[in-house]
Amino acid sequence: MNRSNSQDCYQFEFETEEKYIEIIEENLYLHGVISITINGRGNEQLFEPLPGEIPIWKNIHISCLFGGKSDLAHLESKLLQELNLKILPKKKITKVTQKNWHEEWQKSCVPIKIGKRLRICPDHSTINDDKYIQVILNPGLAFGTGSHPTTSLCLEWLEATNLNKKNVLDYGCGSGILGISAIKLGANHVTGVDIDPQAIQASKENAKKNKVEDSIHFIHCDEENARKYDVIVANILAKPLIGLSSYFSKKLKDDGLICVSGILAPQTDEIRRAYESVANFSVCHQEGDWVMLAGIKSCI
Repeated sequence: MNRSNSQDCYQFEFETEEKYIEIIEENLYLHGVISITINGRGNEQLFEPLPGEIPIWKNIHISCLFGGKSDLAHLESKLLQELNLKILPKKKITKVTQKNWHEEWQKSCVPIKIGKRLRICPDHSTINDDKYIQVILNPGLAFGTGSHPTTSLCLEWLEATNLNKKNVLDYGCGSGILGISAIKLGANHVTGVDIDPQAIQASKENAKKNKVEDSIHFIHCDEENARKYDVIVANILAKPLIGLSSYFSKKLKDDGLICVSGILAPQTDEIRRAYESVANFSVCHQEGDWVMLAGIKSCI
């Protein structure tokens, strides 16, 4: 295989465990890997990480792309030696037809439809039709592009809500997708809050790309913020949502609207109890294992 045409590529696949991943990655890079794709095996789920965390599945399927001159036989021998294995489980090597990989990536990245009007578009695939509201955002982490249920549920709620001239708090802004969409859907101002400085920077860049940077202010969660809001949307996870319930109650105007997501179905009742004095959740939508709750501020 190491004498193959330099234009050829080969996909090298096998299964392994989390404890071996560092040794494997080191050897892959030493042998000139072009790309590495890591996926979980079975039904194990990964949830949105806290800053500094890099969660990974316990049982892993690895798929790597190598150029035709890579010595995959030597790579396999080294892996078997260092992992103390006789075989690489489910090993498969497949010749890949030469393609323009950038073009292939663009073909696979198409606009995401949200409700009747909203479309999340990669910057190479915008829609030339004024009836659609477009948010330009390239694919990246599933939690920030509109493809993950927690994000799409919030986007659908925003798209169906009258945001005209409203002030919106986007807590856990991530890529900025919810806040940017809110502005494009008619909101007057958005404050985007996150715990991760990298998320704040990414949000600022995406706001500029969508030409809404003058209407959105992104801040770290520790910064002081005296505003009150007509609308709060928080796409995080159940535990931090519970801890933030009293904060959201203070930040939400009377008769204000709130939407919370990042909730697994079995956690729904716990969230409802935590928000009994905050909001009357009249909307509950579920997609797969994930739930979004939305409603109006409680008058107590």
